[in-house]
Amino acid sequence: MRAIQTICESGMHFICDPRDTFFVEKYAQDARLQGVKAVEFIRRRKSGLIFLVEAKTSAPHPDGESPNDFMIFIDEVAQKAIDGFSLLFSVINSRRKAEIGELLASVDYAKTDFCFVLVIKNHEKEWTINVQDKLREHLRHFCTAWNWGSRPVLVLNEEMAAKCGLILAPTDESE
Repeated sequence: MRAIQTICESGMHFICDPRDTFFVEKYAQDARLQGVKAVEFIRRRKSGLIFLVEAKTSAPHPDGESPNDFMIFIDEVAQKAIDGFSLLFSVINSRRKAEIGELLASVDYAKTDFCFVLVIKNHEKEWTINVQDKLREHLRHFCTAWNWGSRPVLVLNEEMAAKCGLILAPTDESE
């Protein structure tokens, strides 16, 4: 039987099974890793696919009053993906000790694709494409070097994430 639990990040309730999840942000905080930023968690989505999940309550609009704010946002979020991935592989290669979940620990990483998933709570569906394109461009070299697969970046709003089964639908939160 699966021990499904939810964790609240940026006002959304993410569905996690501790057996296939590495709570990497909590690990980085508990280990007091200086200068390391990490995604909320890394989760085996299905056989052959691992999600690195970051949650945000909002994102600057790329054509807003300060386009520089958008690029700062992209830089910070991309760094979380890179650092989270690096921490995962430091644990897998026994450079660090952390609990990553038995199913995640047993993955054949040579045959696994990765996808950085950014979930933005208060975001219009139409705006996710701009953020996704910019993140994909920003992470292109990293994802290519590590051969992440054909779809290395996915940006979702709260509604889209609920349809994908990543979070509880807002109406389900009170249950």
